[in-house]
Amino acid sequence: MQQTKEIYLEHEKIGFPKISEQDQADMLIWHNPEIINKLTPGFNAEFIPPEVAKKYISISKETFREYFKVSGYIERLNENHKVFPKEDSQWVEKNGASGYKLKVQERGGIVHIEFFDTYEELIDYFVISKFKTFSR
Repeated sequence: MQQTKEIYLEHEKIGFPKISEQDQADMLIWHNPEIINKLTPGFNAEFIPPEVAKKYISISKETFREYFKVSGYIERLNENHKVFPKEDSQWVEKNGASGYKLKVQERGGIVHIEFFDTYEELIDYFVISKFKTFSR
């Protein structure tokens, strides 16, 4: 498997060019290496190291939040859990009239449940988490 340093050096060679806000948001949400691979023909990263992502992310948290809201990320988490209910995963369930709970499953058992009073709080949780991990 490729090493983080090898991927970083390849992108350092091209100067970490600016990428679109949509690509930045997709990088934060989906971690799809194709976003950076299209910048380096002949070199294909197998993953996006946080050190590399941080060089490409300049989108504001507020703008990222708007992209995240329409990304379908939460819906995909739920769908993946329905298809593979015994695999390590996380998903969101309604909790009462307006609340939500995020469940995290590892090794076949629930290891964490996070409660949110509103959908907006749930969105903020994911936005802050992803933004903190992969932005400057």
